[in-house]
Amino acid sequence: MRIRAMVLGLSAAICLAFGTSAAPTNPPRAQAAVEPTTLHRIIVKLRGAVSATLSSAARALRQSAPGSDAIAALAGRNNLTVGSTRSILPGLHVMNIVPQTSGESLQAILTRLRADPKVEYGEPDQRRYAVAARNDPLFVATPGATGQWYLLALAALAAAAVGARRRQTVPSERSMQRRSFVLLAMTATMMLALLGAAPAAYCDSRWVAGMNYFVINPAQPTGLPAGKIQVTEIFSYACPGCNRFYPVADRLQASLPANAVMDYLPASFRPDEDWPMFQRAYFAAKEMGIDKRTHDALFDAVWKSGELAVFDPATQRAKRPAPTITDAARFYAQTAGVKPETFIATAMSFAVEVRIRQADELIRNYGVSETPSIVVNGKYRLNPVSAGGYEQTIELVKWLVAQEGRPGDRK
Repeated sequence: MRIRAMVLGLSAAICLAFGTSAAPTNPPRAQAAVEPTTLHRIIVKLRGAVSATLSSAARALRQSAPGSDAIAALAGRNNLTVGSTRSILPGLHVMNIVPQTSGESLQAILTRLRADPKVEYGEPDQRRYAVAARNDPLFVATPGATGQWYLLALAALAAAAVGARRRQTVPSERSMQRRSFVLLAMTATMMLALLGAAPAAYCDSRWVAGMNYFVINPAQPTGLPAGKIQVTEIFSYACPGCNRFYPVADRLQASLPANAVMDYLPASFRPDEDWPMFQRAYFAAKEMGIDKRTHDALFDAVWKSGELAVFDPATQRAKRPAPTITDAARFYAQTAGVKPETFIATAMSFAVEVRIRQADELIRNYGVSETPSIVVNGKYRLNPVSAGGYEQTIELVKWLVAQEGRPGDRK
């Protein structure tokens, strides 16, 4: 009787554990409603900031100084009106920005700031709530275990049942014990099956949809053969963040499995910084089959040699006049050996015009508003900020590719 009671008690405990695991342990909370404001609060980290190893006195002096000069220069370069600023650390500031027009969004201002070569990153100053994950990546699992706390608990229960089975009992109790053991095994098996049917997201919760990556709805077709998975970087040669990211993109491409195909989609978000010209140049190179061997070199021509520079280091403003398609043609002539007139004719062709229109529409459908961004198989988008860094971007993309490669997980 004691064994039967133990079996029933353990079954109830397992069901209770499963029931509580069917919902997030820390459900997302909505922010309290606030009154509309005319200011956008943004945290900005400037490049070349004073080292955090300075003495406290030196840091205090630096922070109390008009620190301000760098922020004022940043605001001037990007045509921003700053209501007030506050220094958090050397080079890290909170800016209260007054929109130029009543309809100017926070995202539009962020895009302008992030494109500035003096800005390491810019993030909205807002409260965020994390959602607790079902499997703690820091959970200490034994070798060969899954790391899932509930599966390990069931394994422990099964071990306990085996131990009870091996205990010495009187002959009259053996048949009752055997039936009880069978009941416990059936219960554990049923619970394992139910837990195995839980959503895949609960089985590997390091990456969280809506925080690390975002589902594209509706998903966009890739045009690739069945079994192939597309990984697309949305970028611009004139984007300083994309310039910093392109070595990472090269490593990402080299690390992808054989069934993944990486390609590039140039954006035209910033006409004031010549993005449309670079978009046209990329598609002309693609039409001519020279895009892959000139891709990295064009970044260097913009940001290292200055041959196609879009920023004037002397004024810290956009270069005027900006590089033209003729300048780009000279670059491709030197780098790929094509005739400049042939390149310009291709850049102005109907085929390139179609590619440009399709790219702009696809980027809108992806919901991408900043670069660099990555789209996996037309279904998921992410960027280095959402992923948590460059190395995490590579890991997250490879994880999403793996999910897409599992037939049972495709939707």
